[in-house]
Amino acid sequence: MKSLVILACALFTAGHGAGAAAQASPPWSGQANNPARDRGYVFPVPDVDNVPDLHGNPSGAKLVLFIGGNQFFVLPQLIAAFEAHHPELAGHIFYETLPPGILRRQMAAANTLTLGNLTLTVQPDVFEAGARVLRQMQQTGQVRNVVPYATNTLEIMIKAGNPHRIHSLKDLARPELRLSMPNPEW
Repeated sequence: MKSLVILACALFTAGHGAGAAAQASPPWSGQANNPARDRGYVFPVPDVDNVPDLHGNPSGAKLVLFIGGNQFFVLPQLIAAFEAHHPELAGHIFYETLPPGILRRQMAAANTLTLGNLTLTVQPDVFEAGARVLRQMQQTGQVRNVVPYATNTLEIMIKAGNPHRIHSLKDLARPELRLSMPNPEW
């Protein structure tokens, strides 16, 4: 019994210490990725409350977005700009920035996602993915309307003079090459 009391005290102390020194989660967002206005009691536990792909409060959300995960870094600015033009939605937007394949699986599972001990069911108003995937989903009746909103051209940056003769993505699989993926900040 004495060891249980010591364990309980240690957990209580650790929990309170963790709350005092907790980082903003996810650490790169500075809590800017949560469009919810009323956040209630913030319960920070380092590396436990780090759910970087769910943003805002789904309860009472007036707009729910399922956006491909690689766009996580631009969404806070887009949401803020959108809310400036649509103040009636301010604080009532929920969005997920998971990979499109995971979002499709969530939609196929009655819009339900389980993350650890949390199960969440939320109906998306907008699903963002590549044009090919969206056209396929439209043909099978999974989405009603496909609206192109952006395009991009992918590029491979190589050393000046192309000493390794890289001409395609397939060339990047060669074992003698080292790859670097860019950080969106730079």
